[in-house]
Amino acid sequence: MDVSQKTILITSGASFISTHTMVQLLNEGFKVSIIDNLDNSIIKAIDRVKELVGPELSKKLQFNLGDLRNRDDLDKLFSKTKNEKDDSVNVSYYHIVNPSTNITIGVEVTHSFFTNVNTITVGTQHVLDPLTTIKAPVSNAGKASALIQHEWRSKSFFTNFGEVDTKSIDKSPKVGLALALKP
Repeated sequence: MDVSQKTILITSGASFISTHTMVQLLNEGFKVSIIDNLDNSIIKAIDRVKELVGPELSKKLQFNLGDLRNRDDLDKLFSKTKNEKDDSVNVSYYHIVNPSTNITIGVEVTHSFFTNVNTITVGTQHVLDPLTTIKAPVSNAGKASALIQHEWRSKSFFTNFGEVDTKSIDKSPKVGLALALKP
């Protein structure tokens, strides 16, 4: 699916950082839906975004007056979603545990509107040396994987990947190798 078919939801959409993010996303071709209760912002910020991107891109911007803490406002917001097969909402959090060794942990929650299923993935990343990274996520769906990526030339990567489905003993583990070359 190309980006013109993707809708990005921005919360606190009339805030300083959100309006700058919105301009960038609209210029890249995304549709943008925002929700804001205007407690700490003003509607003029949205009007200014529309001025900056022009009338054509402004058509891809949808403002929703509402509060994330109000269930009715959220129901109203998400009722506008088509609920097609690939429609989902992702929420992520990443934290650098140790900046000197680049150890990072992350959590991602994905809700599929089509299947009404939530998937929670927790992972970690560790940089062994400036050219080699290890990543290891595990999800509540039973998928556990590991990836080792090495930059062997500038912007060219060798990647080794493995995945196992812990909930299905009948399935064979997946193993993959990839080589990405950049000029």
